[in-house]
Amino acid sequence: MNLSSSTHKDVKVLTTHKGFLRMALKNQVPIVPVFSFGETRYLDPLRIPYITPFMYKWFRMPFPYFVGCAGFLQIPRPTSITIIVGKPITPPSLESFEKLEQSEIESIINKLHSEFYSSLKELHDKYKETVGCPNQELILVGKKDH
Repeated sequence: MNLSSSTHKDVKVLTTHKGFLRMALKNQVPIVPVFSFGETRYLDPLRIPYITPFMYKWFRMPFPYFVGCAGFLQIPRPTSITIIVGKPITPPSLESFEKLEQSEIESIINKLHSEFYSSLKELHDKYKETVGCPNQELILVGKKDH
């Protein structure tokens, strides 16, 4: 949500997160892709030069938070949000996570990462017209791209 805005039709999703995949692999639980249409119209991140980048860098959180109604209040705009749930992605069965080499774990996580984000993109593209967002594009953003 920090990369997108209510004034843009495109939705940007940061793809650098892999910790949830590591946890799913370690605990042998499925990963479920979920996309919320309309979420970016709900609130906008408030961007203040120097302060916002500082807060992201040092505290890993936005400050000031978000704005909604009337352009200055932290009250969400009245809008509908449609949540689409995809098919679960089951991680490969492992006898012991702790006994694997780090390179093996990273290889499996990279494969799950690729599968998860391609599944998320397919989910978005499949349902965007059904929920009334035919011109919306989902842009998968890496760390260097934002």
